[in-house]
Amino acid sequence: MQGAQWRSTAVFSTQARGGEPGVAAAIAVRASKSSGKGRRRSNESLKKVNSSEDADNIWTARHAWACVKGCGACCVLDKGPDYPPVEEILTDPDEVALFRSMVGADGWCIHYDKPSRSCTIHNERPRFCRVEPETFKDLYGIEEKDMDKVACGFCQDQIRSVYGGRSKELKTFQRVIRNLEKG
Repeated sequence: MQGAQWRSTAVFSTQARGGEPGVAAAIAVRASKSSGKGRRRSNESLKKVNSSEDADNIWTARHAWACVKGCGACCVLDKGPDYPPVEEILTDPDEVALFRSMVGADGWCIHYDKPSRSCTIHNERPRFCRVEPETFKDLYGIEEKDMDKVACGFCQDQIRSVYGGRSKELKTFQRVIRNLEKG
């Protein structure tokens, strides 16, 4: 599986140099509306699949992946020296410049509003901030059939690295994913 091979060697690797567990990503993995009919679950169908609490916690969802409101772990853009430079993923110099311009002094995206725990440019966010089949294929070589599973792994790794393995954010994400898979 190409995604598994890529995951073990590139940006979203769960292993830092030296084989020790590390942070999950050098590029933000953020939710988006998936293009195409049937790929995105409406809030109404999410309410049927999940508890009302879960439906209220979801920005957007695919078949077996969801962006959980109030998380923002993917908005930590500065991953440090253990990960490849952004130029190894983004080949367009304009995208590289945009990515770099979004990294705040604290490493978080400048468009992430910490008090509300939300993206202030969600509807206009750049391509590299979107969890969409086209983006995963183009940037990471991951096929759509593998996307949900890989995206869930990326998110869990990133949430652990930002908030911890016993965090409320990770527990919420895992519950939402379990409930999506049941539906």
